[in-house]
Amino acid sequence: MAVTQIPNLPAATSLNGSEQLEAVQSGTSVRVTSQQIANLAPIPTLVSTFSAGSTGLTPSSASSGAVTLNGTLNATHGGTGFATYATGDIIYASASNTLAKLTAGTNGYYLALSGGVPVWAPVTATSGVSTFSAGTTGLTPSTASSGAVTLAGTLNATSGGTGITTYTTGDIVYASATNTLSKLAAGTNGYFLSLSGGVPTWVTAPLNGVTSFSAGSTGFTPSTAANGVVTLSGTLNATSGGTGFATYATGDLVYASATNTLSKLTAGTNGY
Repeated sequence: MAVTQIPNLPAATSLNGSEQLEAVQSGTSVRVTSQQIANLAPIPTLVSTFSAGSTGLTPSSASSGAVTLNGTLNATHGGTGFATYATGDIIYASASNTLAKLTAGTNGYYLALSGGVPVWAPVTATSGVSTFSAGTTGLTPSTASSGAVTLAGTLNATSGGTGITTYTTGDIVYASATNTLSKLAAGTNGYFLSLSGGVPTWVTAPLNGVTSFSAGSTGFTPSTAANGVVTLSGTLNATSGGTGFATYATGDLVYASATNTLSKLTAGTNGY
């Protein structure tokens, strides 16, 4: 075998593994210095084993060269476990940490649950409202099945209604008892709204007019103590803001003749 002396190489020069292998295969013995040996690149270690664990992926090779992963990344490692999809597919959890595909349903179908997982179901009479109750509102549903549900009945007072569906002009709605509403029909023209037994009622005027009236010490007296128009007569006195006089002659003077007492002084003679 021929021995070849490697020329003086720069300190940074090194022979890689393929160059060493080439030298050996050519039958050439390579003689190097210790410094050159220090500068030689290490022979690379080839892949001896490879595992993708439980990801669902598998290596194409456990030896040297490019290692290509095959298989499909499963759900427990952030994948889906699926490599192909059709338009409209839905991915859902069919069990703990398990994904499944639901293919697209027929147009017009709706997504429902069956056994805790989604399924496509047709719209049928049982697909809509299955039960309906208006509670104690007084309202009743027209149907408990699918479609438009129309409420009948009358909304009662405890649900915000009145419990009354018809009214006549002049009707008054009032509480006839706790949480109970009633109607009071319009009374006769000229009647008055009064209370009887705590509820409103219409009464005639004489029964509910003025029963007593007093002008106190003003000097006024009422014309009547009954109902109707009450006219005051008399003269408003000084202590109530009046004068106590109802008539005056030209030139009269009103003056205080005593404490809280007014008097009149008639006009004197010309020149006085």
